[in-house]
Amino acid sequence: MGSKFEGKWDSESETSVSETSVYTNKERNIIRIGQKMSAMGLRWDFVSAASQYALGSDGIYDLMCIWDRETDEIEQSLDLDELCDLIDDFRKNLQ
Repeated sequence: MGSKFEGKWDSESETSVSETSVYTNKERNIIRIGQKMSAMGLRWDFVSAASQYALGSDGIYDLMCIWDRETDEIEQSLDLDELCDLIDDFRKNLQ
């Protein structure tokens, strides 16, 4: 049985990690949206919490995707407020 990383970078086959990623589509979306949030100047602790909790909460993940697709700044701001509330609720449920 081979390693899960076997063939991830093979110069003979010219296969790169990005072509055979071990990440799921959800994980790739969370990373991309988190990077976008950081680039827009959102606090790192917020982006980190949202990204981490999105892995375990479809509600947080869905709201991150809604925020990502939103083009109106006011609506994006409202989505972030709701996302903060969901993160707070998720944290409370972890305790």
